[in-house]
Amino acid sequence: KPNMDLLIAFNLYRVLGGIGVGLASAVCPMYIAEIAPSNIRGTLVSCNQFAIIFGMLVVYFVNYLIMGDHQNPIILKDAAGVLSVSAESDMWTVQEGWRALFGMLLFFVPKTPRYLVLVQQEEKAYSILEKINGKNKAKEILNDIKATAQEKTEKLFTYGVTVIVIGILLSVFQQAIGINAVLYYAPRILENAGAEGGGMMQTVIMG
Repeated sequence: KPNMDLLIAFNLYRVLGGIGVGLASAVCPMYIAEIAPSNIRGTLVSCNQFAIIFGMLVVYFVNYLIMGDHQNPIILKDAAGVLSVSAESDMWTVQEGWRALFGMLLFFVPKTPRYLVLVQQEEKAYSILEKINGKNKAKEILNDIKATAQEKTEKLFTYGVTVIVIGILLSVFQQAIGINAVLYYAPRILENAGAEGGGMMQTVIMG
């Protein structure tokens, strides 16, 4: 049953999730830039954004396949406007289906060579570079990293206030347009709009 404690917990975890997504959005391009061969570095960093959007489409399709013949829970609204889940609802998606989406593949991602050099683990750095670039090129890149690798700190507004403000506003407006609400709740929105073929199939088409 909805209550204030549930609402507070929900919003706290949404904020926590938002912080995680924000960190991932910054860390992923940086990781790619550090580990990619220099001749294709820009290309791979650009591909990161495409991979995010294409990945969303893949997830929509996978969700559709996982759901199969199951249906989303039926939401009822009483005269006072209070929402509740119908006792006749198919609860498989809530209780079991979502588990099929989880995987912990991030543990297999290696540390970047630049980071390893910074923490005095040059052998591991060379091993990773060798896998990506081959033996001869790996030695050359490792030497370049050793010659330039150093921790560097800057003041917040080193590159100007405008850069910081634009960066923040880009993120704010990206959220403020409400696209995340559509992406997260697309099946429910489309079902309530009377979409033919079910909300999940229409979500795949939207994606």
